[in-house]
Amino acid sequence: MHKKTIILQLVFRKGFGWVVIGLVAGAALRAMIWGVDSFNVISLLGGTAAVAAAATLACWLPARRAARVDPIVAMRSD
Repeated sequence: MHKKTIILQLVFRKGFGWVVIGLVAGAALRAMIWGVDSFNVISLLGGTAAVAAAATLACWLPARRAARVDPIVAMRSD
């Protein structure tokens, strides 16, 4: 595998692990959302899509930046 691909996978796996935990917890607490029926599929899917889009951007930006760094240069700085 290519170095950049491995770094992207590591960052996304770590970031989306927390997102999945949050989405599962949110789905479990959906009855507590004020003013929204607990079976309103549009609201649940819209909220899930918004969180997933924000998480993708939040993971992709640092992953892209980390993938550009040469590993030798990074190890020399430590």
